[in-house]
Formats: sequence, C-alpha cells, structure tokens
Amino acid sequence: MKRICPHPFSSVSIDVEGKYRLCCEANPFNITVHDMSPKDFFSSDVMNDVRDKFIDDDAFEYNDIRKYCSGCKMREKVSNTSKRKRDLEHKTSLLTNNFINNIDEYIETGKISRQYSGLHIEGFGNRCNLKCLHCSSRLSSGWAKFHDKVSKDPDRPKDYDFFHKDQALVNNHWLAQEFMFNNNEELYEFIEEVKQNSNLKSITATGGEALLNKHFRIFYKEIIEHNPDIHISINTNASIPTKLIKNVMNSRINSRLTRFTFSCDGLFDVHEFIRDNSTWKEYTDCLSVFVDLNINASSFASVQILNIFQFDKMVSYLKARGFKVEYHLVFFPERLNISILPKEIKELLIEKYDKINDDNFYDPIINALNYDRDPTIQKELFSNLFKYLDMQSELKNKEWRTIFPELAEAEKKYR
Repeated sequence: MKRICPHPFSSVSIDVEGKYRLCCEANPFNITVHDMSPKDFFSSDVMNDVRDKFIDDDAFEYNDIRKYCSGCKMREKVSNTSKRKRDLEHKTSLLTNNFINNIDEYIETGKISRQYSGLHIEGFGNRCNLKCLHCSSRLSSGWAKFHDKVSKDPDRPKDYDFFHKDQALVNNHWLAQEFMFNNNEELYEFIEEVKQNSNLKSITATGGEALLNKHFRIFYKEIIEHNPDIHISINTNASIPTKLIKNVMNSRINSRLTRFTFSCDGLFDVHEFIRDNSTWKEYTDCLSVFVDLNINASSFASVQILNIFQFDKMVSYLKARGFKVEYHLVFFPERLNISILPKEIKELLIEKYDKINDDNFYDPIINALNYDRDPTIQKELFSNLFKYLDMQSELKNKEWRTIFPELAEAEKKYR
C-alpha cells in the first residue's frame, strides 16, 4: 500500500457540478448527486474498484488512479507533498475518521459496513463575489460573468484571448452553475439523504463562496438542527459581509463545532491585486470578527509567484493574530507556479526560507523552488507572466510594477 489514501475508505466528496470524486482535489467521476445518493456512491462498485487499487502496491501504476489523482501525483513530484500526504498525517481528522478500521475491514471482507464519516461539498455551486487570479469561472461566478462580458467587448486587451481562450468563450454552463441544485425540492432530497447517515462526523463546505449561496445556508440550518453535534468546516475568502459569519455562529448552541478556514493571498496591495473585488479593509474586518468572537478559525494560504516574496510576512501577520497557518502551492495556471522562476531568483528565495525553516514548515516551498523545469518551457512561462501582468494592469488600472518590485526588477533581466 505504497500510495494509500484515506479518502476512498472514509469520505465522500462532491464537486461544484455535483459530480462525485475521491477528494476535493481529485478529478471527478462521471456520476453526480442526481444519479445516486452519497451512501450508494460510497458503497458502489466504482468505489470498490478504486479501493482495490489503493490497497495494491502502488495505486499510481493504474491509469484511472493517475487520472483521478493527477493533482497529488504532480504535487508529490514537484514539492514532495500533497493532500494525500497531508491528510495521512492528520490522524485525528474527522473527515477521514475510521479510515484505518475501514481499510482493515475492506481487506478482510471486501466491503465497508459503516457509511462515510466525512462529506466534502464544493460550495453547492460556483457562486462567488471575487475573481482571484489563480481561480477560474469553474469555481467563481464572478469570473464567469466577467468572461461573458469582456469576451464580447471588441476593445478588450489584446492578450485576453491568449490567456483565457478556454474561458473567454461564452459558457452558459458556468454562468448557470451558481447553484448545484436546480430547485429546493432537489436540495431537500439531498439533505434528507445526508441526514440518514448516522456515521457522519464532519462536513466541509468549500466554494465558490459557500456563505453567499442560499442553498448552503438552508443545508447548514437543516443539518445542525438534525444533528447538533456535527462538526462543520466552512472555507471562506473572508471578503464577505461580516453579518454572514455572525449569523452562522449565532445559530449554533456550541459554536466551536463550526470552524472557518479562510484563504490568504497576500498583504495590503498584493491582496487587492490578486483578488478583484476585495479590499484589504474588508478582509481584515472579517479576520477581526474571527478574533473578537473567538471563532475556531485558521488560515490556508495559496502560495504563488505573486506572493512568494512576502509569504514569510504573511505567516507572521497571521500568527501574530493567533491564527494557525497552512498552505498549498498554486500549480495552475502554470504562470503563477513558483517553480517557473529563474534559477538565480529561486536560489535567493531558497536561502531566505531555509534560514527560517526550523520546523520544516517551508519544506514544500523549498522543494518546489529546487525543482528544475524544462529551460525552454520555463522561459516561455516566465515571459508570459509579464504579459499577463501587463494585461491585468490594463484591466484593473493598477501598475503591477509598483506592487511587485521584485518581479519588476526581474523583468529588466529576463523579459
């Protein structure tokens, strides 16, 4: 079991379209919540076939596992970490509760008698108020609406189609995907199916932006009334009206059973450049609510070229306010991945992060910076980054060189 993963043995994950998948970073199956219930999917022949391959010597030897789990495979190659590895280390995770016992039972009997203990739902759709540069219309209705508008504008930036050719086309699917369920009847049917699972310990809701989605708010209310002891984790961009956070917390008897994981993409003007439609004040107002109300909240940052030069300051800022900090590396779009930086810059960053890496916190970053890209591809991607920043400056009416001085200096030598 060289590549064992807890998720096929303990949790169910549903993507923004309602398709089932092995975890929140896996590619989906062509089976949706409209085809079968989470309970039936967890016990399905499809899942049992996946489990058989994961308890084999190396699951990545199978073509379908490589297809579903390509994200973990790539991340482990570049940074020696992945969601699979992180979740194996979190042995007390309620999302993957009982996975060891479930593996043992499956090996012995060929089935798992318990239902899934964790449920991960991707925002009940793609409704989101932001257009973060590392996101897309698939996960943000803000991007979908923007692409729909700009793609019809003959005066749009000349490089717009080059960078957004797949999304610049009018795509009614993503425009209509703000809500996973077509109506309340479908939503309540799903809620009743979830309520029937007596083994369910934890629910995680990601985005889109879950709290802006009326279907999630209905789901949340129904589930906590049915099971007051359920643990619910909500991922948020922390750039929303603070009353939405307060309403969620006030609706629970034991508010500590609801936790927030908030994203972090930069400080001050870096934050505002990466996140369209979010001000730094709006963001810090949400963080202040987490602190003032003693909310169970932690940060999960997205490390990319646009914030790698200040990521240590981001960590210090968050820790000074009492937040636990975790992070992942942005791999797509590739122009934002830190491994495409020129070798000279990567060496300086490695030296910087190595000096403060007492607890191995920065290992994934250092590993990614040590990863050698194909020189031709690296040069092309880095050159495209400057074109992309020029386009963003035109769209935002903000000069990127004043916000990212390290990249402005690199431009003189490498563009």
